[in-house]
Amino acid sequence: MMICKSVVISSIIIALQLTACVALTSSNRYNRNNQPITCVKDKKLDGQLLQSPDNDTVYLILDGCRNPIPNNETFNNLFRSRDCIETTRLFRTVCHCTNVEITSGAILARETDGMDLYLVTKGVKRLLSDTNTFTAFCLDSNKVITMDKKLNIVLHYVKEGLPILVGAHQ
Repeated sequence: MMICKSVVISSIIIALQLTACVALTSSNRYNRNNQPITCVKDKKLDGQLLQSPDNDTVYLILDGCRNPIPNNETFNNLFRSRDCIETTRLFRTVCHCTNVEITSGAILARETDGMDLYLVTKGVKRLLSDTNTFTAFCLDSNKVITMDKKLNIVLHYVKEGLPILVGAHQ
C-alpha cells in the first residue's frame, strides 16, 4: 500500500513537472525554421533604445534586459529624442526581465546641493554613474529635476538600487 501511494505521488509530481515544462516551451517564440528562440541578457547592450518595426513600443535595455517604456510622457521625461531609437527585430532576443521596470512617470532627479544624478523608477533611485553612462543611455540633461529643499528629503529616503554603469565600468 505504501509503495502504491509513493508511486502515485511520484507520477503526479512528474506529470506536474512535464505540464510546467510544456507550458514554458509552448510560450517560447519560434524562428522561421520552427526552432525556439532563446533570449539573452547582455549588459553590453545597456542604454540602447530598441523598437520592433511591427509595433510602437520602445524598449530600453537596462541590466541586460529589455524594458518597455510605458508611454510617451515617460519617454519624454527621460530621453533626448526619438532619433536614439534603433528599429530592429533583434530586440526580441533580449530577455524581458520583470525585476527591472521603467514605470509610468519615471524621472531623472538630483538633490539641490548634490552632483549625483538618478533614474527614479518603480520606487527606486538608481545612480547614473558618470557622464558616459548618461550619454550612452541617450538621457536628456535638460530633463533632470533638481529637487527643492523639501523634496531633497523625499529623494534621500527613496530606496537606492544598483548604480547604472556602461562600458569599462561593468
